[in-house]
Amino acid sequence: MPEKSTDIILVTHGLTEWNKQKRIQGHVDTPLCQEGHYMAQCLARRLMNFSIAAIYSSDLQRAVQTASMVGKSLGLSIHIEPALREGRSPEQEESSEYPLLPFTKEVETEQDVLCRMQKVLEEIAIQNSGQRVLVVSHKGAVNLFITDILLSTYFRDSFLNKRTAVNVISYQNKSWFCKILDDDTHLAYKSL
Repeated sequence: MPEKSTDIILVTHGLTEWNKQKRIQGHVDTPLCQEGHYMAQCLARRLMNFSIAAIYSSDLQRAVQTASMVGKSLGLSIHIEPALREGRSPEQEESSEYPLLPFTKEVETEQDVLCRMQKVLEEIAIQNSGQRVLVVSHKGAVNLFITDILLSTYFRDSFLNKRTAVNVISYQNKSWFCKILDDDTHLAYKSL
């Protein structure tokens, strides 16, 4: 008997000042900038009519802030999951203003990040079998995961991984497939 399909709305957090400056954040705990808060508010408005059973977020504040705006609009609490963090690279910058959060590895390869994302997203899908959940993570981690799913399709090169874009991926019978990619039409909203 086939298992029920689980839909995961996989989203990259809103914009930060470091994103605008093209600085590598990794596990540096930077917050959303004003534009990032706006993006998260637009996402929250977009998802108000979705039937979402649970919300998961990386523990880095830029992801938590994005997820919290959606959680507030839906009346859902946020499940914090450090395994949803961005990769930890040797190019990651240091900051006296924002802390570098501890992790099990000092540096991760892209394969390490992909394996971590595969494991945590499969766990989330199984725990929420037959439901729809929101997962807020980071650009590098989301990109690695979705492009791995798209590896054998012509969509891979067209995936842009836009900030706060709705990407709906489904998990069923130990397989992933993409339903929606890069849908950022909610950012066209002019007022909230």
